[in-house]
Amino acid sequence: MATGLRWGEIAGLHVSGLDPAGCVIHVTQTYAYLLNETTSRRQWQLRLYPKGRKQRDVPICHELAILLARHANGKNPGQPLFPENGGGYIDYANQRNNVLQPALEFAHQRGLAQHITPHALRHTMITMLRDAGVAPGVMQLIAGHESYQTTARYSGQHTPAQRALILNSVHPIIKAAEILFNNPRIDHE
Repeated sequence: MATGLRWGEIAGLHVSGLDPAGCVIHVTQTYAYLLNETTSRRQWQLRLYPKGRKQRDVPICHELAILLARHANGKNPGQPLFPENGGGYIDYANQRNNVLQPALEFAHQRGLAQHITPHALRHTMITMLRDAGVAPGVMQLIAGHESYQTTARYSGQHTPAQRALILNSVHPIIKAAEILFNNPRIDHE
């Protein structure tokens, strides 16, 4: 969730895509279930350039950079950062069964949400950026949205944090106008 990356971008992330010193993840490829032109069957494939065909750099906090650097320690730069048990790329079913489901059970035992998908975590991150006042253009770059309209969808509904931001912004105006309502000599028409 702290990166806003798509599931396939995380699955296709090589150790070399992590820059812990710069606190950046370089997104250059994705792992996707695509049609094999030769066999006419769908299969998991590494595809250079993620969705939108634009490579991008995603900033990460220092703490996450340290955790990911520890996780990458001793791995080959060309190896997936999050490999399956055999060392190859982890497909969606394996990730769901071996990573997401145990994490969800752990969260459920602590009274947290029951149904979360990797894409829901991505949306949560983008919503948090919006609530923090990050400019839509910056959100678009971090999310890797090709179209501004895709990012703009996140501003359609107000979250409690955004509502509080709005109300806190207008509060000084209301306080300043309060004198108008408390002064009996002013005509309130």
